[in-house]
Amino acid sequence: MSDDPRNSSTAGMETFDLFRLQPNVPFSHAFTQLSVLLGCIRHLTTEAEMENDRIAGSAARILSEMAKALIDDIELGMSRRMS
Repeated sequence: MSDDPRNSSTAGMETFDLFRLQPNVPFSHAFTQLSVLLGCIRHLTTEAEMENDRIAGSAARILSEMAKALIDDIELGMSRRMS
């Protein structure tokens, strides 16, 4: 098995309320989606701070939990690949 993480995929074990991460999503795609999520979180957090927008703050919190679940699942996928 190659040590190259580009050949790895998500574990599909993490869940978020009504959502579940799919197994075997290539890391390259998972990291792209993670980057998009983090960009949205950054925008919403700034909006919440500048405009005192509680809805933007709540949306940022929910997306942060989704990003955390994705990071955790990527980590599980890496652990699975190493064993």
